[in-house]
Amino acid sequence: MSDEQEQPPKDVHGTANVTGDNWGIVVGVNMGTINIIRKPTRYKYDMTTKTKKQFLELVQNGDYSIQEVKEYLLNSTEEIQIRLRTLEIYLTVGEHDYSVLSALGKDISQNMREGVLRSIIDYKLLDYPHDMLVLNMQDRKKTIAEQAVRSVDFLIKHRTAHPKLFLVANIPYHPYWLIRKLAVQSIISADLQESIELLCKFKHSKYWVTRRKILDYVEKRHAQDRLTEDDTRIAVDILEYYIHDEESSSNKTRQLAQSILERITHN
Repeated sequence: MSDEQEQPPKDVHGTANVTGDNWGIVVGVNMGTINIIRKPTRYKYDMTTKTKKQFLELVQNGDYSIQEVKEYLLNSTEEIQIRLRTLEIYLTVGEHDYSVLSALGKDISQNMREGVLRSIIDYKLLDYPHDMLVLNMQDRKKTIAEQAVRSVDFLIKHRTAHPKLFLVANIPYHPYWLIRKLAVQSIISADLQESIELLCKFKHSKYWVTRRKILDYVEKRHAQDRLTEDDTRIAVDILEYYIHDEESSSNKTRQLAQSILERITHN
């Protein structure tokens, strides 16, 4: 057989008989040269050129296995946008392997950590490990900590987490006011028997909006006659702290605290 006979035909249009795990698809023919994308590169090509629906069809048709999707997802050397899109695919096909998601929750990429936390809400990952949530709430990146608090609030609303997680993560002393406020809002929304006790841990927060939310909740519980003896004792502690705190950011806060205290103690 001559060398000429061994060359691939010049009129190939998008197909080729190639074998092996690393071979992929033909994407074009230029001047008689067959351009074949190897499978690792093919994954990126498909991920960036196809819609989410189209890529899902490739997975469902067996072009890519769940194991391959998982490997790309966990590979921290891959482009983050590819990995984030892969996370969507992974969760959309119904894969909720919490060992995988926990690993991603500790990923070197801030975008991936935040993406996983958002997925708790978007994909209703109601059994996401609480220890990972605590770790994420303690993240040095404020955006991660904030999203973690929002995700905990989501799980609290679905009764698969408890507001005590905020205390475990030391949120009452978090330096960022918004994160403390979000936790206070979550505790108030949960409206549990121990909510007054939990809110007392946040009494040192200087932000007047946070203090006002706590005061309004104490007032509401009192008006509903839902303050137990222990609740009353704790509520008095909160109110007296606000009244006598020289660093209080608002005189109105002191006045409201004084008014509520008088009503509670005169009953």
